[in-house]
Amino acid sequence: IIQLAGYDVYYESSTYDTKKRFLDNLRKAAAMAEKTGVLLGFETMETEFMNTVEKAMKYVCLVDSPYLQIYPDIGNLTNAAVTYKQDIYDDMALGKGHLIAMHLKETVPGKFREIPFGEGYVDFEKAVRKVRTVFLTQRRELNVEIIIVGKFLRSNNITLGRWVKKNDPAFV
Repeated sequence: IIQLAGYDVYYESSTYDTKKRFLDNLRKAAAMAEKTGVLLGFETMETEFMNTVEKAMKYVCLVDSPYLQIYPDIGNLTNAAVTYKQDIYDDMALGKGHLIAMHLKETVPGKFREIPFGEGYVDFEKAVRKVRTVFLTQRRELNVEIIIVGKFLRSNNITLGRWVKKNDPAFV
């Protein structure tokens, strides 16, 4: 799995042209991934461009390749859910069948980096439990990346749902 940062640009503002270049190059990357059997996973980021699973799914659908999936960052999703006054798990449900890995990182409102584990407000236990129960339809491993600052946490692989087929009624 290659984790892709969900940015079209970082130090400047997104425009129609930056988004178009991002999509064009993403299609090329997915074609290369297919040739080599590598999976690509978008990490949901801290910027407006791709801070929710819903926004990542837009590009997954546009590229339409089983080699491009989503790598949600639970800390970034938690901050986005607070900002938009939405439920993080409703957002994650939009990616059902396309979540390839999970980044477990601590955050606090408005801050996305270097928060010691246990000192933020991310509910890791609930996130892992939800992924196991809500998104599990057949056995498949989900890679879990855990970023720890200051404390040790053990991580295991967990199982996750199926790939969503083209024209799946859940996305029509």
